[in-house]
Amino acid sequence: MATDGGNKPNAGGFAFTKSSPPIAETDALQAGQDSPVQVSHEGEATLHREPVQIPDGPVSKKKLEALAFNEELITVQVADSEDPNAERVIEVGVNGKKQFFKRGQPQTVKRKYVEALARAKVTNYSQRVDATDPLVMNRLNPRTALRYPFALLEDANPRGGQAWLRQIMSEAY
Repeated sequence: MATDGGNKPNAGGFAFTKSSPPIAETDALQAGQDSPVQVSHEGEATLHREPVQIPDGPVSKKKLEALAFNEELITVQVADSEDPNAERVIEVGVNGKKQFFKRGQPQTVKRKYVEALARAKVTNYSQRVDATDPLVMNRLNPRTALRYPFALLEDANPRGGQAWLRQIMSEAY
């Protein structure tokens, strides 16, 4: 079993090479906004999502600050996997530029790539059939998790850290 710097098992199942504990581990944060999908015995099942908003006009100061924020360097460590077929190197891309993360090794990268990593989610569904309710025959219960769990080890910006990561991970997509 993996340990933290003090030889204690950590929640993410991997060892940290830094002596200080991580700022946040993604295992402890909610990924996505799961809500059951009810399938009627008639018609089509639908998911309702908020539409993407496209801004018009010049770039605001707030947008420029957000772009600068996303270029800041932070340190993360992607968890090792017990799956022998799991990728050893994870690739994420932002605006056509790629960043690679090697499992189990701390890496200092731009925040925008960590955001892409935090948005890499997988949703699995379990099904419950209820023949007693004619309006809702099937109930699909989603469970969303990160595809690549990781720990945020260093983030010097007070607007970043666990609060920033919690916000990113709680968004639907």
